[in-house]
Amino acid sequence: MRVGLVVPGSRNGASGIGRYIDQLEASLTAEGVSAEYVRFRHWPGVERRPVLRAVPIGIEAAHRSDILHFPQIKGASVLLGRRLHPAVVTVHDFGSLYCPEDQVLFRALDHLLIGLALRGIHRADHVVAVTDFTRDHALQYGLPPDRVTTVHEGVDLARFGPRPDAAATLRRRYGIDPKGPWVLYVG
Repeated sequence: MRVGLVVPGSRNGASGIGRYIDQLEASLTAEGVSAEYVRFRHWPGVERRPVLRAVPIGIEAAHRSDILHFPQIKGASVLLGRRLHPAVVTVHDFGSLYCPEDQVLFRALDHLLIGLALRGIHRADHVVAVTDFTRDHALQYGLPPDRVTTVHEGVDLARFGPRPDAAATLRRRYGIDPKGPWVLYVG
């Protein structure tokens, strides 16, 4: 089986989505599944008008994939142009849609692009939600329950793991008073 990972032209493996894509490819390969990167096609003049990158018009025709996987909702709007089957979209969150404090930050164009991506998701054969909370929101946006599956993101155990001296190391590195109140936020 060949899975086409539909990704932007340039990826940053250090970013959240970039790391997700890299780990997804590595996991698929470890399971004996062939994974290839499939690039978006864009409007002519995208070099002069970078905003056009947010609205891909298709995917490269050279892919030989059995399944297309959009690892983020950005770009799912290409599913509106023509049916690409089978297609899977991963949804990491719908935060910008249900957090009013985030909505005021968007311009009209942002709302249009998000709306196009949401309509594209409805054309996907299946949707992967990374949490049950995200799955619940996908169902609220009208996706059928039998087409949305929760698949929790994993942890790279070669890179992350428990350290018995973690608390002492953090206190020493950041000058944290072990007796005083403190809050650790990771996000």
